[in-house]
Amino acid sequence: MNNHNEAVQTPAEKIATFIKANTKKIIIGSIGVVLILVLIAIFDVFSAGKEEKALLQAEKIEETYSKWVNTAEADKTAVSEELEQEIAIGLRDFKGTYAEIRAYFTNGLYLAEMEKWEDSMNAFLYVSENFSDTYLAPVALFNAASIAEQSGDSAKALELYGQLIELFDTVSPDVPETLFNIGRLNEELGNAENAIAAYQRIVDDYSSSNWTNIAKSRIISINTNS
Repeated sequence: MNNHNEAVQTPAEKIATFIKANTKKIIIGSIGVVLILVLIAIFDVFSAGKEEKALLQAEKIEETYSKWVNTAEADKTAVSEELEQEIAIGLRDFKGTYAEIRAYFTNGLYLAEMEKWEDSMNAFLYVSENFSDTYLAPVALFNAASIAEQSGDSAKALELYGQLIELFDTVSPDVPETLFNIGRLNEELGNAENAIAAYQRIVDDYSSSNWTNIAKSRIISINTNS
């Protein structure tokens, strides 16, 4: 039955299936890309002593999360407790530092893995709202939108993707994908005009993006079937 369904999927359905199937990869894959840039952005903000301790705590959180991800399911309980403890220390003892940012961001990833969608989304939103001047803010907002979509709340996902475009369109490398997600969700909701507008912006403003050709094909498909 599954093979038959895949064989008759339309291009739009294939795209939607692929992106939904890879949502967690998108979220998890965001960590390493931003680490160095965030460290550079906040390097001069805090005293050397406090900063060093904060960076060490952030590293502990990152290492423990990686350990948790790579631990067999049957053995995760002990590592879960360790991760929760390191996150709690980051939140309690390092307010306003990168350790706090990493604690909230990692907690969002951790909660998403356990499908605690609302708590995960709120952790990412805290980062985007309270550390908006860091490179991690648009990544966290993108992740919050992805979590909303994965939880089945398309309206909330559209709202958050829209906020990313409004607030971070000049700094986020995820804008073309965000616009594509806006177009895709509008297609799924039957809002063809809004979908075309999102796709067209990719074509007009991000002609070298990997999403441009797909956006063009979606515009053609919508116009052909309208």
